[in-house]
Amino acid sequence: MIIDEWSAIPIDIQPFLAEFFKKSFIPSPQVTLKIGALEYRSSFTIPREKHNYIGFELGSDISTNLDIDEYYVFDRNPTEITKVFTKILYKHIVSELPINYLEDTYSLKTSNQFIQGIFSGKLAFNELVPASEGVIRDFINIFNLAFFDVQRKGLKNIDKKTIIESGRQWFENDKSKNLDEILHQKIRLIIDEDI
Repeated sequence: MIIDEWSAIPIDIQPFLAEFFKKSFIPSPQVTLKIGALEYRSSFTIPREKHNYIGFELGSDISTNLDIDEYYVFDRNPTEITKVFTKILYKHIVSELPINYLEDTYSLKTSNQFIQGIFSGKLAFNELVPASEGVIRDFINIFNLAFFDVQRKGLKNIDKKTIIESGRQWFENDKSKNLDEILHQKIRLIIDEDI
């Protein structure tokens, strides 16, 4: 059983849902429970008196396993992450198109051919990968913004400038509006002093 977006559940309800899962599924050897959650937006336990608690006790009931965000951090292994994102983008596009559309229409048979065909060069695609900060959803959305911007302008390929602008636009539309005033001030300071 896979539960994704655990953090979308109101935080005060999370430990009670965890308790329900603990009593319903954990005792069964036929069930493996995996939860996708954001570390700082998740609450699995309400501690009570003397080793008594509601929800999951990390370590004894469940364990933390994989930090997906750490795996996809561009700076740790840029070559491998670029390869992975190349394949992800290609598979994403192919899954949305009719069967063999890219091959029959544009003679694009591989992910590398696709990248070469749609971007103005390797530098443009290499700008897209770190712009997403390892978040696949952001990667796809920045690509979408860049792709449709190029289509609107009647250009043939996505260039580095378009990726930079699309990354900025995605940040402002998706991320920036969720920051409080203190974080906005910190970002302004970083932009003013470093960028």
